[in-house]
Amino acid sequence: MMLWLHGNIIRGKARSGFLLVELLATMTISALLLAALFSIASLTTRMSGRIQRQSESIENGTLILAALSRDIERAAPIRWAGKDAGLVFNGAERSMVFARETKFADGGTNLNAIQIDGDRGFIRRAPDIPPQAISFSDLAFEQPAAIWSDGYVVTFAYYGRLPDGREVLTTAWENASQLPVAVRLTLWRADKTRSTLRVKLDTDAEPGCGFPEKGSCSLRPGAKPSDRADVVRPDKSGEGG
Repeated sequence: MMLWLHGNIIRGKARSGFLLVELLATMTISALLLAALFSIASLTTRMSGRIQRQSESIENGTLILAALSRDIERAAPIRWAGKDAGLVFNGAERSMVFARETKFADGGTNLNAIQIDGDRGFIRRAPDIPPQAISFSDLAFEQPAAIWSDGYVVTFAYYGRLPDGREVLTTAWENASQLPVAVRLTLWRADKTRSTLRVKLDTDAEPGCGFPEKGSCSLRPGAKPSDRADVVRPDKSGEGG
C-alpha cells in the first residue's frame, strides 16, 4: 500500500514538474511574441513619423518655391540711370537681385528691387529705386525678413539663349544688357533631397529705366525715352510680395 501511494506521489510530482516547464515555455513564447509585436509597432510608428516629416518637408519646399517664383517671374528689364547703363539684375548661385515694376490702379507705377539670399533664407526689399541710382549701393534695402526656416537652401541657375536658339545654363549671370530666359530654382532639404522649378522671365519686354531723361531707355535703334510708357507691365501686385 505504501508503495502504491509512494508511486502516485512520485508520478504526481513528475506531473507537476512537467506543467511548470510548459508554463515557463508558454511565458517565454508569449514574451517573445509581445517583444516582436512591440518592435513592429515601434517601427510602424517611426516610419509613420518619418513619412509625415517628409511630407511636411516636401509641402514646405513647394510653398517656398511657389513664393519665390511669384516674385522672380515679375522681374523687369529696368536699367540704372545713365546712358548705356546695365540692367538692375545680379544673378549668382546663392543669391539674386532684380527689379520689379508695379502698376497701381490710379495709373502710377513704382520701381522696387528684391534681394534673395538662398543660404540664409532671407529676402530684402528696396521699396523704391531712386531715379539717380546707378548701382545697388544706391538702394535703401529694408531689414531682411526670413522666408523659410533652417534646413532649406535655395540655389539659382540661369538659362541664356544662344544665337542659334539653343539654351545654355550657367550659375552666374553676367550679361548686363539682357535678362536670362529663365531662372532655375533648386531647393535643398536637410536630408539632401531636392526639388527644382523653372521660372520663365518676360525677356521679350522692352528694357526701360526709371528716369528717362537721364539717358537712353531702350536698346532699339532710334528709340526715345517716351517708349518706356508703352511697355509698363501688367499689374500683378496681388500675386505675391
